[in-house]
Amino acid sequence: MPARSADAAPVAIEAQRLVSAVADIFKAVGIAAEDAQVVAADLVAADLEGIASHGVMLLPMYVERIVKEGYRFLMCAPVRSYGNLDKAREATGLA
Repeated sequence: MPARSADAAPVAIEAQRLVSAVADIFKAVGIAAEDAQVVAADLVAADLEGIASHGVMLLPMYVERIVKEGYRFLMCAPVRSYGNLDKAREATGLA
């Protein structure tokens, strides 16, 4: 697919369709379906929250790393410290 020029008009895609498409791409490069869905949803959520630098724009980089370097996603339960670094460090053993 050719790169879009900087002046190309943006394309609107329904969020759930984008999550499905991104998850399908991850699955195509060997990521487990459940992990692919979680990461895809997080990338789209970042875009919807206006944080494009953490969104779907990272997909090509992730795919390249998965294919060329064997990267895999590490899924873990979120730590809900809400900015309390002492609790986060304690939870991760970095205190």
